[in-house]
Amino acid sequence: MKKIVYTLSALVIASAVFFACKKDKKEVDNETQTVSDNALAEQEFMRIGPSISERAVSTPGVKKGIVKDLFSVFSTCASDSLTGDTAGYAAGAFTNLANLPTLTLDWGTGCSDVDNVNRTGKISATFTKPYDIVGSVITITPNNYTVNGVAYTGTIRITKLAGGNNPSFRTEVINGNCTNGTFSIDWACDKTITYTAGFTTQSDPNDDIISITGNSSGKNRDGRTFSVVIKSALEKMANCKYISKGTLEITPDGLKTRTVDFGNGTCDATGTFTVGGNTFTFTMQ
Repeated sequence: MKKIVYTLSALVIASAVFFACKKDKKEVDNETQTVSDNALAEQEFMRIGPSISERAVSTPGVKKGIVKDLFSVFSTCASDSLTGDTAGYAAGAFTNLANLPTLTLDWGTGCSDVDNVNRTGKISATFTKPYDIVGSVITITPNNYTVNGVAYTGTIRITKLAGGNNPSFRTEVINGNCTNGTFSIDWACDKTITYTAGFTTQSDPNDDIISITGNSSGKNRDGRTFSVVIKSALEKMANCKYISKGTLEITPDGLKTRTVDFGNGTCDATGTFTVGGNTFTFTMQ
């Protein structure tokens, strides 16, 4: 009888170990959707501000103090138009605050920028005061704006924090969304963009590099909310579609925090994330 009890106990223990192993294996956290959706939103929303620059710099009168040091040439193929207080814009002193100057970039039905990405639609930027003043603000609104078939909406508010050869700007994305009709991603952020290279050579679209620090949050295409903290500054090159360097921590609701590494500065679509001691590769869109 004792032998039978021992055998049954052994079977129970073995069964418990077997099912525990199956359960542990099943619960390996390799969810990648949140990481890739955050990257899709991050790489374009953080580029929309810089895309204003090339036309802002070349608009007549702008060198008198509006946005000559906002950003460099992140966009080369969009047409531009200026409405509102154009006289104040040219003079660098706005006189009609009820009709603030608005600069609109128009990619039309599609053209390819310096990062070889096809964009369509418009972006409008409204200036509250000459942009060479620290503390000045522009509000950017996309209008039927798409990037490789993905539509971006929301409000981007940029506040100048510092000037010089490495200017920095607070960038807030409010009610951001990107969708291609099949998926929908919500995204918001409060970040700082700083020029680390290329600012002084405004005629060259290929050498501009910005760093990005700060926090963001959103909801991925599966409806899962998430929060993000940048741990080491992200790097975005003007002539590269993807974020190419830096690390962040992203916490999807109900899952463990994962550390995302975008690489060593090489322009490619591949990144990695680590969670629970396991490292996985993901591809940016």
